[in-house]
Amino acid sequence: MKKRNRGCGVAWFSIGALGLIFKMKAPDPGSNPGSPIMLLFLREEPIALLEAERKKYLIAADLHIGITKELKDHGIYLPSQGETFAKKLNDAAKKTNAKNLIILGDLKHNIPSAKKEEFKDIVKFLSRLNFDKIFIIKGNHDGKIEKILKNVTKKIKIEKRFMRIKDTLLTHGHISIKNIKAKRIIIAHVHPYIRMIDRLKASYYERVWLRYEDEREIIIMPNFNELCGATIVNEQELIGPIAKKMNKKEFEVYLLDGTYLGKIKDFEAKE
Repeated sequence: MKKRNRGCGVAWFSIGALGLIFKMKAPDPGSNPGSPIMLLFLREEPIALLEAERKKYLIAADLHIGITKELKDHGIYLPSQGETFAKKLNDAAKKTNAKNLIILGDLKHNIPSAKKEEFKDIVKFLSRLNFDKIFIIKGNHDGKIEKILKNVTKKIKIEKRFMRIKDTLLTHGHISIKNIKAKRIIIAHVHPYIRMIDRLKASYYERVWLRYEDEREIIIMPNFNELCGATIVNEQELIGPIAKKMNKKEFEVYLLDGTYLGKIKDFEAKE
């Protein structure tokens, strides 16, 4: 086990029975000392687990269900992803005993509304999920999502801008959140990848978690769906009004397996 001290608490890297790879334990000033908020990251998965007030929330972002229909229209035929995505999230729920799911924006892909095939995929995906409550925080691809999900299931709650769990704020990342106080902000939208080059000059691209800390902690989640494009963080600027305001070079970079690569400023891609 490797332990690293942080200003916000203590961070551990481990590969325990739950398959968790990154664990931050930061006492919430508004909570009892014995009831910390814990943020955990599942090894090899773009999924986070937030624990607060004896409740567990899985967090996934940028599913972009329906992108396979768009690719099909351009001559690329891939199977629907809804069933596979639901199984992955249900498996994570079993491992962690999480009863709640937060979709941190961009559940669907097409803008502004879903096409018939995409709508069917979304409904099929949601019907297969084994959670007591599903929170959908709207992203820039989620226009008219209320209309689409109106009669799907009563266990879904849609948040238009953000969701707060004690002192942690969750928002997709495509809109400004001025004058909103939080010790930790979790966003998506960026689709962060890093480019690595080996000694033979071959390039490899990997999804990553990004973490930044000054007065508060910023976590940028990797995209759940690998088909929906990328921001190469050691070559391109971050996108969205929240991420763009941060000093990009100071973001810490973690692979999905928990490997800490350093900060972006220390990991420039070189030809």
